[in-house]
Amino acid sequence: VWHYKVLEGGHDWVRSFGNMDIDISQEIWAFFNLMSEDTSSSIEGTNIINSSRKLIKIVNILGQEVTEQPNTILYYIFNDNTVEKRMILK
Repeated sequence: VWHYKVLEGGHDWVRSFGNMDIDISQEIWAFFNLMSEDTSSSIEGTNIINSSRKLIKIVNILGQEVTEQPNTILYYIFNDNTVEKRMILK
């Protein structure tokens, strides 16, 4: 999650009227572009079995704990401090 606070920005879209410090449209694009990068995808999928690694929880892009959901990007958090981004296609 990225949080930006614009001091004395008022209630408008940043860079459209008052505050010109950042281009919020560019920052939003950068955030979603980063979150959609996939470095390990496969149509067949891969299952790496590691008996010492245990799944702690599954969260959605907002960090809310969820159960597996088809056609949604989810993050699988393991006890060895690793996270896998997965999408189950149905």
